[in-house]
Amino acid sequence: MPASIHALLANFCFSLASIYFQKYTKIFGAVRFNAYKIGLAIFCFLGASIVMGTLYLPEFDISVLITLSGVIGLGLGDIFLFSAFVKLGVARTMTLFGFKPLITGIL
Repeated sequence: MPASIHALLANFCFSLASIYFQKYTKIFGAVRFNAYKIGLAIFCFLGASIVMGTLYLPEFDISVLITLSGVIGLGLGDIFLFSAFVKLGVARTMTLFGFKPLITGIL
């Protein structure tokens, strides 16, 4: 299958997930829903590690940086993203999200 089809399917999944994220953020709130999402990701990571039979952990100083990056990027960033889904709606938020590379390039 061509890479362009994979890119379109990934984009479709991202868009579909955004609609569900808006729905559940309205029900649970951004912080609580994000905590649930992070817990599920950790559970899946540990499950995959058990199935693969190995768990690679980097050195402590690298682990601290990765954890800090995750807390800032996934923790705070997703909370703001989920809040925007509720306040602006999925379509407007994703339109602004699409301009992120342009804005980053200008800054």
